[in-house]
Amino acid sequence: MKTKIMGTLAVSSLALVLVACGAQTSGAESAATNAAGTNAPSTTAAPAAAAEEASETESASASPTEEPMPQFGESYTWEDGITVKIGQPKAYKPSQSASVTGDGDAIAFNVTIVNGTGERFDPAMFNATMQSSNVEADQIFDSEKKLGGAPSTTILPKRESSFQVGFTVADKKDLVLEVAPSWDHESVIFTNF
Repeated sequence: MKTKIMGTLAVSSLALVLVACGAQTSGAESAATNAAGTNAPSTTAAPAAAAEEASETESASASPTEEPMPQFGESYTWEDGITVKIGQPKAYKPSQSASVTGDGDAIAFNVTIVNGTGERFDPAMFNATMQSSNVEADQIFDSEKKLGGAPSTTILPKRESSFQVGFTVADKKDLVLEVAPSWDHESVIFTNF
């Protein structure tokens, strides 16, 4: 019995020594590999960079391709083929039923969205905001004069849709109109200066 216990202890001791040596050898090999410079740097940042690059590529179809500040009367085309043209600001007299807030002059713009994507485009998410003389302008809604925002009918490929937007502005000579044809497109600023 004593011999059996001694044998078991010897085998257990030998196993512990081997495990300890293996751990030391692995550490020594790792240190040697690092010292030699053959250990490749961590690649955990590479997938993140690749994912970010892929995300930028996906959003590239909805990012602008031209100068970021066209003038009124000009158009702007995104990489995916959507074009927005903003006409010159025109004086506008709201009807009695119009929803007009804020002080200042009422102006309106003709807006044309051209679908050059080859796919259907929903203009309902078109968004326009304005600043005049460093003050946020209030949008005018006037169904009697067909001033109510973007249309809701889908624009087929190679077709366009025109509508009007209006604002109450502090200074007609200082206008900054920010537009985006949809939530998927980067906004673009049209100015008159």
